[in-house]
Amino acid sequence: TDEKNKLLCEAIENNQSLQRYSSQSADSARSSWSRSVTQSAFIDVEYQELTIEALRVNKEGAAAIANVLTQNVGFKHLALIDAGIDCDCMLELCKGLKESMSIDYLDLRQNIFDRKGLATLIESLKEHMSVKHLALEGMSIDLDQAVMLADFI
Repeated sequence: TDEKNKLLCEAIENNQSLQRYSSQSADSARSSWSRSVTQSAFIDVEYQELTIEALRVNKEGAAAIANVLTQNVGFKHLALIDAGIDCDCMLELCKGLKESMSIDYLDLRQNIFDRKGLATLIESLKEHMSVKHLALEGMSIDLDQAVMLADFI
């Protein structure tokens, strides 16, 4: 599977016209695959949509995705579903979300970031208010976090 991961990363890196990328996995290699793809594949590609589902994105991967958000003016759709996004990853992602003026769809279902991550997310989204769809289903949100979200909306 490492060889397949490497080949896939190279193919994505070499495709300068790719606008949409989606990946799903349930196998045991998903952690290394996610690390390989997000560290190397999202450089100099004009993505409009990125979906990662059931693959773990580490802090370096989150930083690479944040870079995509800041570099690609036309980026519209980000779905990181069950991607293991913890507070550290969310802080990295928010660096890109804060700069992105075009993203209108953000799906963060079934991730594990906490109150600090949610507060940072809300602050970063306030910068441009471009997000029209925000999905947070499957996450544990307490009353304080619900109030933060309600105030944001």
